[in-house]
Amino acid sequence: MIRQILHRLTFSQSSELVRRGTNKVLGDHDLLELPDDLKTEHYPKGFDKLRLDRPLHFFMDCIKAVGTNVRLQTILILATLLVELTMPYAVFNILELIRGSFEGETHLAHGIISVIGLAGLGVLAGVLVQHMIHQALMGIMKTYNGLNTIVFKKSLKVSRDGMKQSSIGDIVNHMGSDSGQVSEGIWCVVELLYAFAAFVGVTVIAYTYLGPAALVGVGTLLLLTPILKRVSTHFIRSEETLMEYRDQRVNLLSQIFSGMRVVKFFVWESKLLQEVIGKRSRELDSQRVLARAISLSNLLCLVAQALTCLASFATFHLLGGELTASIIFASITLFSVLEHPFGRLSDHIAGVSNALVSSERLIKFLKLPESQGTSQAELASVNVGPALQLNKVEARYQDDENLAIKIDSLQVDRGETVAVIGPVGSGKTSLLRTILGEINLEAGDVELDSSIKKVSFVSQESYVLNETLEDNIRFGHDLGDVDRAIQLSALRQDLRFFPAGLKTEIGENGVNLSGGQKQRLSLARAVYSQPDLVLLDDSLSAVDPATEAYLVEQLLLDAWQDTTCVLVTHRLKHLEAFDRIVFMSDGQILDQGSFTDLLERCPEFRDFCQHHDEEEQKAPSHKHDLTPSLDDHSGAFMAHEDREEGAVNPRVYGDYFKAMSGKTPRERRLIGPLLIGTAVLGTVVPLLQGLWLSYWADGKTDAFAPTFANVWGDSWQLVIYGGLSLALVTVAFAQFRLWALRAVRAGEILHEEALQHVIRSPISFFDKNPVGRVLNRFAKDIDAVEKEMPWDVQEMIRTGLQAFMSFVVMVVVVPVTALIMIPTIWVYLKVQNAYRHSARETKRLFSISRSPLFAHFKQTLEGVDTIRAYGQEKLFINGFHKAATRNQKTFWTMILVNRWFSVRMPVMSGVITLAVGIAVVLLAKQGLIAAGLAGLTLLYTRNFASQMSMAVRCFSEVESRLTAVERLKYYGTLAQESSEGCREWHPKSGSIVFENVSLRYDKHLPLVLDGVSFVIPHGQNVGLIGRTGSGKSTLFQSLFRLVEIESGRILIDGADHRDIALDTLRKKIAIIPQDPTLFVGTIRSNLDRFQEFSDAEIWDVLGKVQLHDLVSSFEQGLDAAVAENGSNFSRGQRQLFCFARALLMDTPVICLDEATASVDVITDRVIHTVLHEHCRDKTVLIIAHRLGTVAHCDQVIELRNGKVVDIRRKKAPKEVIEAPARVLGGANAELAIET
Repeated sequence: MIRQILHRLTFSQSSELVRRGTNKVLGDHDLLELPDDLKTEHYPKGFDKLRLDRPLHFFMDCIKAVGTNVRLQTILILATLLVELTMPYAVFNILELIRGSFEGETHLAHGIISVIGLAGLGVLAGVLVQHMIHQALMGIMKTYNGLNTIVFKKSLKVSRDGMKQSSIGDIVNHMGSDSGQVSEGIWCVVELLYAFAAFVGVTVIAYTYLGPAALVGVGTLLLLTPILKRVSTHFIRSEETLMEYRDQRVNLLSQIFSGMRVVKFFVWESKLLQEVIGKRSRELDSQRVLARAISLSNLLCLVAQALTCLASFATFHLLGGELTASIIFASITLFSVLEHPFGRLSDHIAGVSNALVSSERLIKFLKLPESQGTSQAELASVNVGPALQLNKVEARYQDDENLAIKIDSLQVDRGETVAVIGPVGSGKTSLLRTILGEINLEAGDVELDSSIKKVSFVSQESYVLNETLEDNIRFGHDLGDVDRAIQLSALRQDLRFFPAGLKTEIGENGVNLSGGQKQRLSLARAVYSQPDLVLLDDSLSAVDPATEAYLVEQLLLDAWQDTTCVLVTHRLKHLEAFDRIVFMSDGQILDQGSFTDLLERCPEFRDFCQHHDEEEQKAPSHKHDLTPSLDDHSGAFMAHEDREEGAVNPRVYGDYFKAMSGKTPRERRLIGPLLIGTAVLGTVVPLLQGLWLSYWADGKTDAFAPTFANVWGDSWQLVIYGGLSLALVTVAFAQFRLWALRAVRAGEILHEEALQHVIRSPISFFDKNPVGRVLNRFAKDIDAVEKEMPWDVQEMIRTGLQAFMSFVVMVVVVPVTALIMIPTIWVYLKVQNAYRHSARETKRLFSISRSPLFAHFKQTLEGVDTIRAYGQEKLFINGFHKAATRNQKTFWTMILVNRWFSVRMPVMSGVITLAVGIAVVLLAKQGLIAAGLAGLTLLYTRNFASQMSMAVRCFSEVESRLTAVERLKYYGTLAQESSEGCREWHPKSGSIVFENVSLRYDKHLPLVLDGVSFVIPHGQNVGLIGRTGSGKSTLFQSLFRLVEIESGRILIDGADHRDIALDTLRKKIAIIPQDPTLFVGTIRSNLDRFQEFSDAEIWDVLGKVQLHDLVSSFEQGLDAAVAENGSNFSRGQRQLFCFARALLMDTPVICLDEATASVDVITDRVIHTVLHEHCRDKTVLIIAHRLGTVAHCDQVIELRNGKVVDIRRKKAPKEVIEAPARVLGGANAELAIET
């Protein structure tokens, strides 16, 4: 029983892990088991009942939800205070006995008993504090779990309109920042209670030593209240401003990293870098203001004790009291109780204030409107006859003046296959979103028959998980036939090219899949789910003609013949096969019926179809080759997150100190010595102050009396003490301020170096590293360097020097204690060494465990409409619990390892205190030590162990946080794209020559282009066709030098493109990618981000791409807002904006990478017309969207397996239309869809 109690008291459940940590690098399998009540799935249910009316009510409900931990924390912290208030009595008794020269053996026994009591109280206080911290951290974990879980669950319910009010970045901040602020705010409430209790307790006990002088001393603290209030207010405002600027920077970086291909294509790196630096500059200004506020707050820690002691001792002396050693050092011990609670008062007030601000932000999010929902988990069992029925429906996006759709009547019978067509922006996608409940209805109703139990949805933007191919197909279901899904979605042939088959890992956002593969993967998911209702949003736009025919015939019309299917499409080839066609325009249904009926009675439909060549819908080639970053054996795609192992390389300490010292040698020569000097002075001045007090108490200052008494009178000793106090405050202020500001400088340098290298890294870096991981370096790691690291480094140096000084004092004053001190310190060092290894590794594991959590959250938010449609909210909630539990498991292990070490330190402190205390008593008995020096020695002895413990704790924290410096420095050394080459290249023509070009993505991977040769004269339109993996998109990548060629050469206007500087080269080539990327901002900023063109030029290109009327309809015109990912425009409209952006560049070469995949045939013809009429003097390369797109090309180049297998020139492209299987080199025949 006693053993179990001691086991729990000393946190010995961590002992085995600490032992293992000294012998090996810890991994996930070494982590301690997480208690059930700390797992996210078992979060306190009080968080489901939080009041959302006021931030204070919300915050109080959070406290109530973890009430047990808060109550235990409060009891333990007050018990600790009671023990701390008792310790000065032991010091007083010991020094009083020394002053009395220990008359008799009884006094000696009393002295030893008092020493034992002092040591025992120190041990007890230390153990109580650790258990208090343990309860506080458990409360923080539960609060963090509870708030993050309700935020995550809410994010799965927020409607599309609601999401417009809160970006993905904002929601991630709710999880990462706001939940943390509220959690820590609860701890701050308890600390404020402790501060009040400590103030009252110290005042009462100090009165017993100093009488009325104690009231004066403690009263000086009240005079600091206005300063504290100002510091706290300043702190809060600075924090808010800093967060605002930081969010702006991080959101911009998120957009840059997510759209890095566009950034590189359009040579935006340098200007976007300057844009980030501009936002970073404002952030740094706020960071410096905050650093000054924090340094002032830390200064108050020292001021609290220094001013209290000075005011109390001065008043006591002036009132005629005798300042004895017992009164001085008992009072110092007592007033030290106020050092932490009062010095951190502004921090705790700010913590509560920040918690209330975060509560308000969370309330705003939790009150966002929710999707009406038609997922299979929420379908109403209504027997309406038809499978789907819309009656008098009016739906509008929030803050949009116009209705998204207005439909009088639409019904779809069970088993009916319906095609929805219409021009870009006609409301086709909005119709599907209305059915899914993603747009709120203003009138009418949408009803599904009770027979519809399962809904499948394939969105326009294919939703692909960063999981295996099989996991993407199953999507959490376990329904059986994956093979059938692969067969019906035409993935059989593609599967052969995946190195690990179904176990192949898919990269973030499906980066290693082509556009067609992503669509077919989404279709396979739909097949596998065995739906009753299928909603397909332009899900055939990126597949080749034969695949489209197969999917329509074998899947839509055969396998799904009994399944209700609604397909939005721009492909008109197979319309006659559909049961019904719904033709839309301006959000309304113009007509509906069979293909033949609409041709006869609907002139608009007839005109729409007349713009379409009868064979034009034989579809595009696939978008990309398989990105060859796939490992040939494992199928792994994403690079594992870097994790340093073992002790931090000493070089990293030098890197950080060098960054703190500045960039230039001159700056380093000045700042380096100042940093070290202030740290040393911050240790020496308190020792001088203590020595002066001890000499004063012992009457050893009389020798100085003739010199100073004539100047300052009878109070000259007090004046010197006051001068030393002022020196202490001055040095501390200089130290805190200098270190804080230099830490900001270090962050500035590390951020700049890392960003410059990252933004200029090859595109392969972004393919292999998730955006969340890269972003984490510029958010969490920079935070660690700027906000957390400086105080840990400073505290490590300060407490380390103080511990050394304490050791020197003890050994010099009581040399015999070295016999006990040395073996005790040896044991101490063994313990700290074991702790340091485990603490460092668990901290690293904790840091790494954050990325999957936030990656899962971001991935969920990107596909929430698909998740809801499939009714798989629970799957993603479970995924969140899994990632969060791993994160909390590492945090829990880290907590216990820290407590294991920290609870043992008071025991060692007690041993040292006992040894030194008894030695002091025995020396005093023999008259070998005076009371003042004895008091100073006891003071330093009591502080020694805590200083050593804090130094090691800080050292461990510094080691852990230095991994942030390591990672940033690693990013600062990333390989960059070449900056060499001619910058004065001005091509007169856009002629292109490929001469025996070969390319591979990595030296261990096969050739992707193999001896490719062809000639494109200036001004020609050239079509590129071929199956997935044939090398079409790789040609574009080689042209832009996104991937460098291995052999051969590419000539543009006769110049080898490798001899041309990258930025110069890319400025002469424009591209319209298949995935239309728009950034948050305005229409103007997306077309002309750096204001290089006039309004007239912008309106001109908008007219060419038929967006003039759309943009003119906005009140703000060119300054109309563009939402995150351009979500307030249809995909086709986004594609046209990208086309306009490319036309503005006015380059001699234009590349279209399936750029018309998501536009209707009329818009396709518009683009074709623009290319024909306005780009006659330009060379145009087209990866075919529709075969009709290449029908008028001067050349059609067919690729297969990285080689050119056919080149058709002039007039021959018509043959492409007439004999696609032959011209595609048998590609259609070789589709090999196995049955």
